[in-house]
Amino acid sequence: MFKTIASRRLRFTLMSTLVLAACGGGGGATETALSADTVSNTTNTGGNATGSLTYIDKLLALPEGRAGTLAAIVKPTNLTFGRQVDNVGSFRTVCFFSHMSYDDPIVYPGASGRAHLHSFFGNKNADANSTTDSIANQGASTCRGGILNRSSYWVPSMIAPGGVPMAPHDIVVYYKTGFQGATNEQVTVPPVGLRIIGGNSKSTSPQPYVSYGCAPFAEGDVGAELKDDRVPTCQPGQQMMMRVEYPQCWDGVHLTTYDGQSHMAYGDYLRGCPQGFPVVIPAITFTVKWRVPNGTSTSGWRLSSDVDGAPAGSSGHADWWNGWDLDTKTTWVQRCVNLGMDCGTYLLGDGRMLDDN
Repeated sequence: MFKTIASRRLRFTLMSTLVLAACGGGGGATETALSADTVSNTTNTGGNATGSLTYIDKLLALPEGRAGTLAAIVKPTNLTFGRQVDNVGSFRTVCFFSHMSYDDPIVYPGASGRAHLHSFFGNKNADANSTTDSIANQGASTCRGGILNRSSYWVPSMIAPGGVPMAPHDIVVYYKTGFQGATNEQVTVPPVGLRIIGGNSKSTSPQPYVSYGCAPFAEGDVGAELKDDRVPTCQPGQQMMMRVEYPQCWDGVHLTTYDGQSHMAYGDYLRGCPQGFPVVIPAITFTVKWRVPNGTSTSGWRLSSDVDGAPAGSSGHADWWNGWDLDTKTTWVQRCVNLGMDCGTYLLGDGRMLDDN
């Protein structure tokens, strides 16, 4: 699945001049014990994209999302699952749109209103003042399973002509062995509080880990290949999708870094994780879906982080703050990913499934 972006990734990694070593991670699903917020204090020296960002009419009220639930929602199921042809273990789930804000809890912690506009999914309380404890233990959730998944997921908001923020419908999240050189058995349970950014918010050209596409609107999982490297023109009644793939090689020390990325690395399909990033976590992929309103199209839509003059969607990126219940995430890692099983959407691999709120 995702063959188009995978092939683009493979060409990208094979051209890399990085010296890569085999992945470590030491034997399967265990959660690494770290202090509540182990953060690298490295100074941010990254360059900024020049130019103005996408115009947003700040007189407009921001769209509101689902209320979420404070319940843990799981039920028995007789649904079955099996192995994929490529033997890649996978679990996936869906979270619905929660809220929008100008916060970025990873890049600008404690600085409310400093970021470009983001659309959030999952934890209703996620904001600039979020902590590892608040994400894991506080707030309603808009995800399947309710508070069994209090993780926060966020992406730059999509803006229509005239500066109108467009509410996304939902986000489909894959957690899988992936195609970064890891084996099923190497994948470990990601630690509580781990924060990662996939993609580059400062990019002004297409990226190898970000893709777009159109498809008929459908609830839940969408396995369509996304072949565009920028925002395409989708028609009324369709859904426009953005897919972002995350690195899965972790340094095993820092829960985050100044840029949300330096503690993580992408693995190479042939050689695995680079030296210094020995711990393998599930390869995470976001597919965000916006439903195209009647009487319009996505012509002129841009991400809030796009620089004027750059291709629409060139700054595609996504943020994840792990807030999964420990027993729940351990179950799907051990029963689905480690065993090379395709658990479909919501199935935990033990006769239970996450239900909607």
